[in-house]
This record gives sequence, structure tokens and C-alpha cells, in this order.
Amino acid sequence: MSHELGHEDLMRYLDDELPPDRRAAVAAHLEACTECHREFVIFQRMKEDLLAMSTDDGSTSSLWTVVSRQITQPLGWVLMLGGLVVLTAWAVWSWLTSPEVFWRKLAIGAVVVGALFLLLSAILDRVREYRTDPYREIQR
Repeated sequence: MSHELGHEDLMRYLDDELPPDRRAAVAAHLEACTECHREFVIFQRMKEDLLAMSTDDGSTSSLWTVVSRQITQPLGWVLMLGGLVVLTAWAVWSWLTSPEVFWRKLAIGAVVVGALFLLLSAILDRVREYRTDPYREIQR
């Protein structure tokens, strides 16, 4: 910045860390200078965004928790589901083109489909239980 205010002054003003006389001077400069006011608004929004990302307990891992929840978990689900689709397609193709006897194919298919149904029903029960759990918002 080409003015008398530096980034450090703006951040200290935003955090209310300046002495009263310097604070008054910075406030007067911000009213008169549009460039510095624009920089101040940018710092203000960054601070609001960082505070919105932190958790209530103020732990040091709060920022990583938010990043993990918003980026890594969806990416993990996409990779896992994509791999599962490819693996399932390969397994079905191998099952259909194998020289195995039909009744063995039928038995293996029944076991796999039954296991998938059991897994799906357990997942759906867990989701239903989570949605109706009155204590799900309570921190442990």
C-alpha cells in the first residue's frame, strides 16, 4: 500500500489491538481513503470466513476438520464409489464370461446379491436411526 497505513495496521485495527490515539487516526484515514477502506473490507471478510470455519470448542484442529469435511471426504466417496463401479463391472463381466457351470454361477450370484441386500438394509436402518435420534446434536 502506498499510504501511511500498512497491512499490519489494518489487521491490528480490525482486531482492536491499537492504542486509542492510533485507532482514531486509522479510523479517520479509512473514512478518507477508498483504497485503504477496500483493503480493510477484504481483511474483515477474511476474518469472518475464518471464524465461520472454526468450531465452537476453539480447538487447533478446527480448520483441518472443516477442510476434511468439505474436500477430502467427498473426494474419498467419489473415488471409492468409482472404484466400486469399475470393480463391479469387471466382476459381472468375469462372471458372465467364465466357463463355470451355470448352477455355480447362480449360487455365487445369490450369495453376493444377498450380502449386498443385507449391507444395504443395515445402512438404511442406520440412516433412519440417525435422522430420528434426538441426541445427535449433543457433543460428547
